[in-house]
Amino acid sequence: MVAIRDSKGHYRLKEINGRSTPFKPVLVAPYCFAISPFESDHGQVIYFGGLDANKKPATNLAWIFSTRLENFLRSDD
Repeated sequence: MVAIRDSKGHYRLKEINGRSTPFKPVLVAPYCFAISPFESDHGQVIYFGGLDANKKPATNLAWIFSTRLENFLRSDD
């Protein structure tokens, strides 16, 4: 989950890949966010990356997720 602040200084919580379901991957410990550098995305896609090893040695556990900005910022889910 991440907190999104609006222009009035109010916060709301949002799950990066939408509401949880048993069929979606759990995106634990997001630590980076970036607007897509790809010209074809026209600045309308956001990428997230994360990793949570829970203080244990970890290999191949990092994740990357992308979605359209309008989808991520929408407040109806």
